[in-house]
Amino acid sequence: MIYIKRIFPGNNYLLRRVKILTNGETIAKIGHNEVIELPEREGILRFKIDFYQTKLKISPDGKDIFLLLYFDIRNYFPFNFIDFFKNSLSVKQVDEEEFGKITSEKLYQTKPSKQLKFDTAKVFSTGISFLIAGLFILTPFLYAKSEMNNFAFFIGLLSMFGIFNIIFSRNKISEEQYKIRVIAFVILSLILLIYLNLNIEIKVIAIVLSIINVLLTLKREFEKMLHILKIKIKSP
Repeated sequence: MIYIKRIFPGNNYLLRRVKILTNGETIAKIGHNEVIELPEREGILRFKIDFYQTKLKISPDGKDIFLLLYFDIRNYFPFNFIDFFKNSLSVKQVDEEEFGKITSEKLYQTKPSKQLKFDTAKVFSTGISFLIAGLFILTPFLYAKSEMNNFAFFIGLLSMFGIFNIIFSRNKISEEQYKIRVIAFVILSLILLIYLNLNIEIKVIAIVLSIINVLLTLKREFEKMLHILKIKIKSP
């Protein structure tokens, strides 16, 4: 027999059923947190709901086959939402023990996140964020008051509180959450710097510091990319 368990995050597609097809023909449908049985068959099983679809080739060997139907998404903001905009429906074969024990909570909510470690790069990155946030706070005092300068002051103040929150709550923040916060701050900073009427020298320095901030925050990712690139260059 072929046993199929559908586990989707939260209440996604709570009232909808996933079509199971073979040779273009719908042979079954599976609902929320449901387990169904299908007769053993050889061939390709396709699973489809809206624009999401996936498939798996079945090669019977006389033993029961256990399949898990799920969404392959990351479990941290904002990627837990962004990943739904791509074809993230997946199916995989598991053993009977995992099939019986797996739940939505275990699959989507208990994946361990890497704890934040405040290394040298992050210290420099935090310092740069302080400088840029401080610039935004001082803007309405250094230049003529305007709605944009007042908005910059407000953003600078909120950013300063956010930076302090990262420092004092660093043991509760994951690496992914830290990167998302810093990158969001850099993007907002660059947008503000475009519209603020600052001295060109100050604006250029702030933009350069923002770029350095991103490089420091994504240091490990860039190192991995360079390592892979070196391997590809060396390989014949």
